[in-house]
Amino acid sequence: MGRGNEGKISLDKNPISEKGQLGVKQMNEQITFDDELAKKLRDDGMKRAIDHAEKDYPGWKDMAFGYLKEYLTRSNAVEFTGERVRIFAESEGFIKPPDKRAWGSVMTRGAKAGLIVKIGWTTASDPKVHKNPVSLWRRA
Repeated sequence: MGRGNEGKISLDKNPISEKGQLGVKQMNEQITFDDELAKKLRDDGMKRAIDHAEKDYPGWKDMAFGYLKEYLTRSNAVEFTGERVRIFAESEGFIKPPDKRAWGSVMTRGAKAGLIVKIGWTTASDPKVHKNPVSLWRRA
């Protein structure tokens, strides 16, 4: 952003280019988001996280999926987050992946398999996540 002669901030120059990181147009235009790009970035991030887990711990994704199924068998929770499934798996001695976001792929796999259904959003309880929104799930 540039500054005018009076020291005021001018909005006529914007460092965000068209099709910037999230596909946001310049600020002086109507803001739009590229939903397809956002989905691609999400999917790419989940793939990187699960690939890293698999590289460090071959078979991790299948074992994690098994813990999701075990959680569904043993838990009475009506609604739950991937965070709860992760905590359950870790309490059973399961290996922590290099990046907790690898659990996103596990939950997505559970949804595609018809085991769980995303019903909305809630806030994360992990303080390191800073109360960011996380998916809320229920059994299918």
